Amino acid sequence: MGQMNYQKASPNSGRGISASQWNGLLDMHRDLYNGGATNGILPPLLSQSVIAGAVLKDDVDDIAPFQPVRIVSTVNYVNVLDGPPSYVVEPVDATDGERHGNYGFTIGEGCTSGFGGRIVVSGIALVAVEALELYYDKQGEIREGNFDSSYYMVPDETLSTDLRPVAPVGHFKILSWYDASKVGAFESDKTLYIAIDMNQRPTSFLAKVDATIDATSEASEVITMSSGTAYAYYGVSESTAASDEIEVQKDEDAYEIEVYNTSGEAIPSGEHLLSYSLEYNRFIVLVAGGQTVKIGKADADIAVGATGTISIWRNGSDTTENEDADLDWMAGSTPVSAGKEVMITWFADEGIWRITGAECE
Repeated sequence: MGQMNYQKASPNSGRGISASQWNGLLDMHRDLYNGGATNGILPPLLSQSVIAGAVLKDDVDDIAPFQPVRIVSTVNYVNVLDGPPSYVVEPVDATDGERHGNYGFTIGEGCTSGFGGRIVVSGIALVAVEALELYYDKQGEIREGNFDSSYYMVPDETLSTDLRPVAPVGHFKILSWYDASKVGAFESDKTLYIAIDMNQRPTSFLAKVDATIDATSEASEVITMSSGTAYAYYGVSESTAASDEIEVQKDEDAYEIEVYNTSGEAIPSGEHLLSYSLEYNRFIVLVAGGQTVKIGKADADIAVGATGTISIWRNGSDTTENEDADLDWMAGSTPVSAGKEVMITWFADEGIWRITGAECE
């Protein structure tokens, strides 16, 4: 669990491209542009995209072709009728700047010190990634199936420390992605390209929060939002659901995201509707749960004034979900024995589960 602070990451000058490939592209850039980067080759897919000039922020690493950049500021832009705008940019893993959601994507020449480059700021953009990142999951296993709702996650650790580029949620919508089983035929360091639509941003989705997220706090007119880990569920699947139902694929180990609580009440673990906030460049809980009641059985004896683990039951079966609950109110001197049926209630103002009813001893 964390707070909305800026996380540091190690510089990475060419994510998805090997050192030899990157050096070759730099040589190509110097030979082709020889001091300028305004009229180079443009992939046909990007012909309708909005492209701007870019220069590197001082003292940052060069940025490889077809990679995300963070837009820092605008270069003096006067000739609005006959010249493109230019921006100061930095790598997305730069650690000394303010993180925000203003991104661009380099094209064939990348962006280098002394030469500059060009960036896509709207429309379709291309991103170079290693094949390994498209067919292996974080455990090193080959992915199974496809994401029905695929997004590209900018790898600056703002939204996730997972840093896999293809996700069920993220910054920009991917037009289409490779079939994992087919990508596995490529060498792991093979450079592949995915096309993203920078104008399509994620809205709301279902995820499972794995632990209580504390309420926001305020001091000296500064609001601090706490965060926790959630597992994003996939998009709507083709299934046997009735016409008035939808089914959502889920794999709780598939993709971790960082989610923030914007409310004044603690948020319990469990399934919640989340949203991507452009203003904060963060995932936030869209609906706070309020008072929630669950039923289950005590895993072990719970003494009065102590906290015990409750196995949550639903529809007559053990869900394998567990919650820690306090036996500290209305209990008198009666403990709860292992295996006893209990009712627990979430007290959002205190951020705890409390045993509010129990089977007779």
